Amino acid sequence: MMILVFERVIVSLDLENGLYQEFSHPLYDYEPANRITLGVLRDCLCTFSSSEKFSDVWIMKEYGNVESWTKLLCVPQMGGCGCYIYTKPLYISEDDQVLTYFFKMGKFSLAVYDSIHDTLKIPAIQNNIHDLVPEAYLPEIYFESLISHFSQD
Repeated sequence: MMILVFERVIVSLDLENGLYQEFSHPLYDYEPANRITLGVLRDCLCTFSSSEKFSDVWIMKEYGNVESWTKLLCVPQMGGCGCYIYTKPLYISEDDQVLTYFFKMGKFSLAVYDSIHDTLKIPAIQNNIHDLVPEAYLPEIYFESLISHFSQD
């Protein structure tokens, strides 16, 4: 019997110099399976990894330094409200409120998780496109780059 082990890495490509780097993921406390999403939060590279009971938000405080991976938040799965499969945090406020989207009853929805009070609010959104076309448009936050385009010579 052969067992395959896949190492997860993050690959960074510098288009100007044609160079690439590989970063290791943070040391997750569990096997997150295929539920890992990369993004940018608080101007830092981040990962969002999910298990059956919770999702973790990790940020790389110093870009390129794998020793700077820090677990920012642990968001529990809110099964009581019928919310499952948190897919990605979109924004985290200074008081650690997380704007995220998740899958619920066949549709993607937005929610705000308050980590201080351990509560989840699902805002009512007028003219919500997800009511008409459930999987057509997923919200995204635009970031130009993690790296400045300007030389600081």
